[in-house]
Amino acid sequence: MASTATRRVENLPSDLSRFIGRRAETAAVKRLMTESRLVTLTGVGGVGKTRLAIHVARQVHLAFADGVRLVTLADLATPELLPTMVLSAVSISGSASAGVDEVAEQLADRELLLLLDNCEHLADACAHLVTTLLQRCPGLRVLATSRERLRVDGEVVYVVPPLPLPTEDVQLQPGDILRYDALALFVDRASALHADRSPGIGDIDAENVARLCRRLDGLPLAIELLAARTAAIPLQVLADRPDDQLPVLSMTGSRSAPVRHHTLRAAIEYSYELCSEPARLLWSRLSVFAGGATLESVLDVCADGVMPCSEVEAALTELVDKSIVAFDADRYRMLATIRAFGSERLRALGDELVVRSAHRDHFAAMTADPVGAAWPPATWSRLRRLAADHANLRAALEFCLSDRSEYSAGLHMASRMWTFWTGCGLGREGRHWLGELLAVSQEASSDRVTGLWVDGCLAAVDGDHGHALRRAEECASLAAALGDAPGIAHAKFVWGMARLFGGHAEDAISDLQAAVELERELPAPNPVLPTSLMVLGMAGCLAGSLDLARETLTEACELAQACGEELVESWARLYVGLLALLEGRQDDAVVTLRGVLADHRMVDDVGAMSIAVELLAWAAMDLGDDVRAAELMGVSNGLAVAVAQLAGLEGLRSWHHDRVTELKKRLGSREFERAVNQGIRRPAGDAISFALEESTTSSQPLRHDDTWALTAREQQIALLVAQGQTNKQIASHLVISPRTAEGHVQSILAKLGFTSRAQIAAAFARRTASPNGTDVRA
Repeated sequence: MASTATRRVENLPSDLSRFIGRRAETAAVKRLMTESRLVTLTGVGGVGKTRLAIHVARQVHLAFADGVRLVTLADLATPELLPTMVLSAVSISGSASAGVDEVAEQLADRELLLLLDNCEHLADACAHLVTTLLQRCPGLRVLATSRERLRVDGEVVYVVPPLPLPTEDVQLQPGDILRYDALALFVDRASALHADRSPGIGDIDAENVARLCRRLDGLPLAIELLAARTAAIPLQVLADRPDDQLPVLSMTGSRSAPVRHHTLRAAIEYSYELCSEPARLLWSRLSVFAGGATLESVLDVCADGVMPCSEVEAALTELVDKSIVAFDADRYRMLATIRAFGSERLRALGDELVVRSAHRDHFAAMTADPVGAAWPPATWSRLRRLAADHANLRAALEFCLSDRSEYSAGLHMASRMWTFWTGCGLGREGRHWLGELLAVSQEASSDRVTGLWVDGCLAAVDGDHGHALRRAEECASLAAALGDAPGIAHAKFVWGMARLFGGHAEDAISDLQAAVELERELPAPNPVLPTSLMVLGMAGCLAGSLDLARETLTEACELAQACGEELVESWARLYVGLLALLEGRQDDAVVTLRGVLADHRMVDDVGAMSIAVELLAWAAMDLGDDVRAAELMGVSNGLAVAVAQLAGLEGLRSWHHDRVTELKKRLGSREFERAVNQGIRRPAGDAISFALEESTTSSQPLRHDDTWALTAREQQIALLVAQGQTNKQIASHLVISPRTAEGHVQSILAKLGFTSRAQIAAAFARRTASPNGTDVRA
């Protein structure tokens, strides 16, 4: 759709601290980018390669029609996932293989700057990827950061130097601080620690700052670490200490290693030496976390008989104070180089296996049901928690693949992450882990049965229908041999999914009906039953069996609500919205689809969001708002997975193309392309807000503070109550029972402290009239 559309997408992070200096380096890199399509920034760890690359990217992004996309590789340890990471960063959904060739095909017509950050540990994979992309994607340029060059043809290497320093023979005046980037960085970071008593530039001891920065070789990370010490140790004391009291400043490593690497290690070693013994031990243990950790996770993994929880908390506070660990919102993080140093210490202590096993056990428990059920309910809060610890889940699975004795534990864990893979748009990654673990863990077990059907389910949605059918057959055979009734039922469900996503909706109905009957015989709670009903309802919509669709989707919603399966309920309501469109109830469809969109925004499930926006575009078209319809199609296209998601569902794909053809006739090709491009160019957050019409009073959802804690479904029902609808009308619109609707209304009244529906309506009216969107009860 809209092949001429211009995609303006950026995912560069915002600066959390001031970017200091680097004017000459910035100009040099920009010049090199005009001469070569591949520029690699190299240099010692901590020299500022990433910060400089992002700074340059911001300055040149307008030169690229398709913008700049950052691919952060620091937490990725599996080379096979590199193509998937690139596709994800560019917001493209591809085929099941997710190989380099697919990336090249998807980016072939893009004018894009790809920023690959932290390539050193994946040098071979990155070199192969970059070579292929540059050969086959003429509009692509690559800016990479790595501790070593990629060694590919056409590469231009820029060695990022330390920050400029005054030589020892320069007589510094207080005002000279800002002339030297290293000094300016030190002062900026030190001043931020005690802003209430920071001296003016003229009062700073420039000579002692220069002395310290010279001893740190002008390395930004080392400067920032040492600047943090000034919060507790006077600058003069630090500067006067001889080298034998600061051994870190004189340490050197292997002569074959880069010289600057010695200095960075020295800066890290210096911080380590300043820590207490408990803090050092905790530093080493924290290194097992990838992407940070919550306090709960830190305590569960790191506390033991040697270091109880109280000591862990004290040591963690010390590490935060010493800037070894950063505390951001509710998570603790370490820089990659700090974490690597901790890993070395952990190995030296002989504790690596024990701590990594504890880490794996903690995150495996996170994927399990706390009360021992086969599956934990897929609530939005649980999915958000898992998404926040995505890197840790990867690290745990990598650990399981590293040792034969851990294979079965890894398969159990990856299989139980089914709703995480599907609910957070990570189906392809789920297939990677399950494929690897099923290949090495051949034991005939219930975990293997589960792994087979979950992998088959993911394959069906991913468009690999043949693989899905093979997995279903193997699952059914093994389950029968083991007497595993759930496995037999789930295999039948996967078979039906494969037929449906393979474009055979009518044939899939009989398979899915058989699967539903088998699922009904299993003990409750069984989340696969409402899921099977939801997929059967989807098949009914596509096959034109609307009575079947209505019946099964209604039951799917009610069962999902009963067992707390918020994800399954929301997916079911997505197709309730489609059903409303097919039955000509566009207003009902809009209300339902906006609720679905708001739900999936919470976990950034781009797949569900893109389909919901696409269906909202169809509703807008039916309601006569053709320009908005085209712009919504652009939003869906900007999310970059809608059409790919529809590709496995022949009916939806056909309807999509029919809608595009009709809109072009109504608007004319030029106006259609203009509106589509407008939607594509919207930033992701603004695009979803546009689809939800959050800027209008007619459809703005109720917002809440910590005392007005309505769920997404309750907000949706509150909106309908405010529109004057009865419980019966609400039930009809949302395809739920009147009793369920009444239960939601009573919950809303209780949470808001109200006694009547009129109060809900009045509160909503005042809320939407409030220009700043604050709680009207405040």
